[in-house]
Amino acid sequence: MKRILYALIISGMIFLSCEEDKIKGDSIFENPDEEVTELDVWLEKNIRSVYNIEYLYKWKDIETNMGFNLIPATYEKSRDWIKVIMFLLL
Repeated sequence: MKRILYALIISGMIFLSCEEDKIKGDSIFENPDEEVTELDVWLEKNIRSVYNIEYLYKWKDIETNMGFNLIPATYEKSRDWIKVIMFLLL
């Protein structure tokens, strides 16, 4: 008797769980369109495609330690540092 009851419960769960859910177009994650600068284009052409190195100069808080007070680098400083890296390392 228990086997029949378990079989009915399992088959009911299988048939009720097969309903297709419609996915909404709205996302809970924000995906802002990032502005592509001339530095981004230059880095893609001369650094990433040639040496397979990604130079992160835009602020991504997911890649930082939240225990420290950090300030993002300015565009000009990032441009200057990539020149130094190119001269010294590449």
